[in-house]
Amino acid sequence: KSSLYTISSPKSFRPGYSQSSDKVLARLVDKLQLTDSIYEFCYELPREIDFCPGQYARIQHSDAYYGSYSIVSKNGRLIKFIIETKFGGFYAAYFKFLKPGDYSTIRLPLGDFTLRQSDNKKVFISTGTGIAPQISMISYATKNSLDEKIDVYFGCRYAKDNFINRYLRDFEKNFTINLKICISRERKEGYIHGRVTNTINAVAGNFKNDDFYISGNPVMVADTVKVLRKKGAINIYSENY
Repeated sequence: KSSLYTISSPKSFRPGYSQSSDKVLARLVDKLQLTDSIYEFCYELPREIDFCPGQYARIQHSDAYYGSYSIVSKNGRLIKFIIETKFGGFYAAYFKFLKPGDYSTIRLPLGDFTLRQSDNKKVFISTGTGIAPQISMISYATKNSLDEKIDVYFGCRYAKDNFINRYLRDFEKNFTINLKICISRERKEGYIHGRVTNTINAVAGNFKNDDFYISGNPVMVADTVKVLRKKGAINIYSENY
């Protein structure tokens, strides 16, 4: 059996899966509330499915519609997602009332927003649930010693919306993570006041040889890419949420 992650090109990591995704019926085994409107969902798959760090799945939430959600982690047949329910609609009601023991139809893995193979320093920039694909990337990087230090910039509105420490805690035991959490709607000790884009804009240094991974609010992603380009960044990989 091939390894979970294999390298097929000098630019990206590719797992051993077919070009067509698998469609499975998965059972919800745990549902954890992270903030007022963000939940972690842990599903048990009927069989093992490989994925590449950063990829996503499509979860069916009505007869005709699927939603796209990044894979936070996979351990054997257990797979986790972080999903926001604040914005309403069919999908919000579906996930709000979903309970352990329920089943969901899931198509996976999908997407090209994946961790690149390089010796460059890695910088992860996100807002809200945009951190989800980056958690799997950071996990892979720390377990495989791709770098000794990484930078993580996370943006949210209020301190109560910050849920990422629980995911980074284990990585920090054997890895140096420079974590900057930006909150835009209040001032609070231990946090940077303002948007994550403004924080990136204020960072000095040579960005040319760093790898930047950006995901989250589309406006934030577009603005951050512009800032990084002006600062000379070349290796920028992004995905909108």
